[in-house]
Amino acid sequence: MSWLAVAIAAGPPLELQLGSHGLLEVRNVSFEQLNSSAAVLGSMLAAVRAGGLHLVGEPRMQQFPVMGVSGILLLSESHISVHTWPEHGYAAIDLFTCGEPARPLCGLSGSTAYFASSDAAWRCDDGAAADAIGAGGLWAAAAAAVRELRAGAATYTVVDRGMPQLTRGRRERAKEASGFGWLGGLEAGDSQREL
Repeated sequence: MSWLAVAIAAGPPLELQLGSHGLLEVRNVSFEQLNSSAAVLGSMLAAVRAGGLHLVGEPRMQQFPVMGVSGILLLSESHISVHTWPEHGYAAIDLFTCGEPARPLCGLSGSTAYFASSDAAWRCDDGAAADAIGAGGLWAAAAAAVRELRAGAATYTVVDRGMPQLTRGRRERAKEASGFGWLGGLEAGDSQREL
């Protein structure tokens, strides 16, 4: 069995965490499943229910004439979006929440888990079972989407989003520039000012 994972740079530590961003890639899904806006919507609604999330307004789904589906569900916590490539058995699902992150726990990285239908389990890089921190949230939503789509494989990565911690020099320059309006002084003709 082969796993494909994309490494995402963690970036600087956050001064203020504003949300969690779940990146779910599902593979080995039937053409019919991924080319049906009703089936894709059903999987996204199952994700909303499983994650304890709250739908705001009507889902927006687009069935494309040749093939493929794209959609977005607005949530009181943020959003879930989906884009499918039925001809490749692939879908990219973006889950963003300012609510409970509930992420997979995988050793030190703690942010990526892999699913294979052959053993019906989520695993870490080292093959150990992926546990969840917290109940519900993005972790449960991602697992429900994979289950509903009947995916043969999936990769799920969580990235914290928010305001990065600034170093002392960057913080002072940011404070200094904040007094110059939205262009940092450029609108006042101060184009040589170093931010």
